[in-house]
Amino acid sequence: MEYMENGIYHRQKTFKTTKISLQSLQTQLLSNYLQIKKTISSCEKSLLILDLDGTLIDNHHRQYKIYQNHIETIIPSLKRENIRKKWLNPLRPYSILSLLSPLISNKEKFKEIQQIFLREFLSPKYLVYDKIYPGVDDFIRWADFHSFHLQFLTGRYKDTMEKMTKDFLLTHIPQLTQISFDLILKKHFAQTDLIFKQFFFQELASNSRDHVVGLIDNEADICNLAKNYFPSSLIIQFVSQQSNQNFFPGLKLSSWKF
Repeated sequence: MEYMENGIYHRQKTFKTTKISLQSLQTQLLSNYLQIKKTISSCEKSLLILDLDGTLIDNHHRQYKIYQNHIETIIPSLKRENIRKKWLNPLRPYSILSLLSPLISNKEKFKEIQQIFLREFLSPKYLVYDKIYPGVDDFIRWADFHSFHLQFLTGRYKDTMEKMTKDFLLTHIPQLTQISFDLILKKHFAQTDLIFKQFFFQELASNSRDHVVGLIDNEADICNLAKNYFPSSLIIQFVSQQSNQNFFPGLKLSSWKF
């Protein structure tokens, strides 16, 4: 299998992956939960860790607005319409950076564009374009009913995005107004999601009080990392527009609807 990253083609071995239905996901989470409950006390938490952007939250429109606002300074005019058509193709969703990568041969220029996109993507002014994926509210209600403790782990920047993110979740997932949950954001803007979540996993893995029943993230790198820290947990990759082309040899979920 080949994939492109930062304008460079890479080749990987092909592994078998399994698509999982929401019903099967729930069954396996409950099975893990019941196994863990046999070995922990009532004061310990059974954690279900969920990513936000590209996993619970559809930010395709946020990305497109950023693209619209910056496209003239990034891409030659003759390429813009072709990029726009690919971007809006619902049958094969692309991330904006994967579309830009083959057009920009200068690595330093591409890094500069990545920084522009990251700065804008983590800007509160674009959050108004986000939507919850259909079915997420029902899944959260199900998780609460079965006593999972929810942790929303996101690479959003804490200083500028915490309040808006929490307000968004409470507005669009009404069940959250009735339960206790954790919202965990990164404190350092320039820190990558991978490094941020690695530090979080390290700390969590050393904490014997809490147990990770399952984790769902759209990034293969994060799922691979989580599997190393929590080998007995159910690790699921949610496949969305924001998912990168790196490979996770495990279970994949593509919809929150039955």
